[in-house]
Amino acid sequence: MPSKRQPSAPQWQVILEEVRSQNRSTIEAVEASHAAVEGRFDRLEEETRSRFEVVKAAIQATNKTVESTREALDQRIERSDQDNRARFAALEATIQRLDQESRSRDASLEIAVSDLKVSVQQNSVDIRDLAGKVEALARLEERVAALERGRG
Repeated sequence: MPSKRQPSAPQWQVILEEVRSQNRSTIEAVEASHAAVEGRFDRLEEETRSRFEVVKAAIQATNKTVESTREALDQRIERSDQDNRARFAALEATIQRLDQESRSRDASLEIAVSDLKVSVQQNSVDIRDLAGKVEALARLEERVAALERGRG
């Protein structure tokens, strides 16, 4: 079996030094990359924070606007509701007044119609009486005419 030879100390140290050197280069590259990435993250975080603050301020302003608009609408709705209630009450009062006036007119008209019926009935009676008197007067005239003819 062939035996493995151990590298000589200086050759081994050279390789070790080379590995160490490569490790340092790798570590430096990683640290530089890390610093660059961290810088980008910090910049993006700051940009994001700034944008977030702008969005947050816009949302707060919008919320205030919405709240004041809602309050104004609530007040307008309340005023409109009060106005509508007042109008409704006035309309109800007017309807009740008109209904009462109509009922009063109806009662007056019923009385007037009843009075007219009585007057018509009385006129009918008076007309029959007059017709009877006219008939009697006509007979009287005939008798007077007959008497005048006989005298004359």
